[in-house]
Amino acid sequence: TCTEDGWEAYRQCSVCGDNNKVTIPALQHDFGPWIDSGKGYSYRECTRCDEIETQGNTYNINYVVNMEGVTNSNPTTYTYGAGVTISDPGTIAHYTFDDWYYNADFSGEPVTAIDANKYGDVTLYGKWIGKTYKVTLAPKSGTVSPTSVNHVYGTISNLPQPTRAGYDFAGWYAESTLKTPVTAESFAEGLRRTKHPGIGKTGQTSHTER
Repeated sequence: TCTEDGWEAYRQCSVCGDNNKVTIPALQHDFGPWIDSGKGYSYRECTRCDEIETQGNTYNINYVVNMEGVTNSNPTTYTYGAGVTISDPGTIAHYTFDDWYYNADFSGEPVTAIDANKYGDVTLYGKWIGKTYKVTLAPKSGTVSPTSVNHVYGTISNLPQPTRAGYDFAGWYAESTLKTPVTAESFAEGLRRTKHPGIGKTGQTSHTER
């Protein structure tokens, strides 16, 4: 057979009558080409004994990180039957990584590993959540409520307007010298761009007499 030695054969010398025993060795498998089963594995069959050998196929893992400047060192392939663990990518200022998802809208269950029974190329989408910063409001001689706002980085926060008798509120500013106006939109945009999360956290009122 392919894996076991065959019968023992005997030869006898015609001159002296001595016997010589010979073992017929195993033939070994002669496998045909690999065939994709379409179910995550490939197989091939021995042309001599119908022995079947299987192996898991290897598939690609594509990542949509959804964040510039982040290094993702996760594996780029996985093999059916083995699966693979998926870790968080690198970190970046002002954001916390939530999870990987199979869907671009982040619906469904988070993906922390590719199951051993899964097959086919996959794409994983990274979801990030902006960190929350406390923005303190300094209305000078006016009054404002609330006196602070919890701002989620990368989103727009509505800033309350202070009041002061005899004055019109002219706007919030990023510094006490009242040089840089801050609106809800520009405030959020400024935090998106700055590398220093403290910029734009405190505002002052400017005022004009009526």
